[in-house]
Amino acid sequence: MLGELIKKFILVRLHQQARFTVCLNYHTAASRLARWLLMSSDRCAGSFHVTQQFMALILGVRRVSITNIASRFQNDGMIAYKRGEMMVLNRAALENRACSCYAADRQIYSRIMGTPA
Repeated sequence: MLGELIKKFILVRLHQQARFTVCLNYHTAASRLARWLLMSSDRCAGSFHVTQQFMALILGVRRVSITNIASRFQNDGMIAYKRGEMMVLNRAALENRACSCYAADRQIYSRIMGTPA
């Protein structure tokens, strides 16, 4: 039982990693950041701690790009961000800014793991 669950989870991660590689080359930094914030929010209840340097490293962009994008997201009321504490305020608006990879990742997770998206 546990072995099957681990195999399924590894398959999901492989699918997500392959999609992320394509996403890195074809989608804007803003849509990739929105996707990453949504995925992180899915795994954390409430707020979570993350630095701009870490987000830049994960997304393959300069830190100043993250600063500019996060400021826009915050001004638009999608997120609250202060001293490394991130909270998604308007999930629907952030989903609209995210690339199509976010919905595809959720769909793959749901299909393989057998849970609702």
